[in-house]
Amino acid sequence: MSISNQATSKRSKNAPLEVSSKKPVSQFRAISAPKREVRDPRFDNLCGKFNEKAFKNAYAFLDDVKQQDLMQLKEKLKTETDPEQVKKIKYLIQRLENQIREQKRRENKEERVHQEKHEIAEAIKQGKKPNFKKKSEKKVLDLIHQFEELKNNGQLKKHVKRLRKKDRAKDRNFKKAINKN
Repeated sequence: MSISNQATSKRSKNAPLEVSSKKPVSQFRAISAPKREVRDPRFDNLCGKFNEKAFKNAYAFLDDVKQQDLMQLKEKLKTETDPEQVKKIKYLIQRLENQIREQKRRENKEERVHQEKHEIAEAIKQGKKPNFKKKSEKKVLDLIHQFEELKNNGQLKKHVKRLRKKDRAKDRNFKKAINKN
């Protein structure tokens, strides 16, 4: 190390920097202090682990609140005349319905996973070989369940039509890409 480098280098990580006394000190000198680490207790493991079941039980009342909000918005939509407000209310109704639908879908999926684990445990108890499903099998079963649900709701034709339209668009784009080359 040269003499000039030796004067400006630190002895250790936390030691203050040695500065030449020949230069005047500016009034606005940056004082280096260790940065404060900001921690959000919601995402910090030091504050405990997230228990999804306890969370659902604690905030189960919010499902009822969402249903009530949805009913109120539908009532308000009937009486509203301002087109701008009607648009906002329709957006909120659709958003709430999507949230409720997604929550039900998630709960159904959790129920199926729980049922599968229960079946495996029962097979082990009885001394049989448990049937562990592959990802591809689970995917097929999920699709079957989804199509049955759509059929029960009367939306199967609409869904299939949308899928076919999507496939046609993919084919069209693929053909365009081939024709460019």
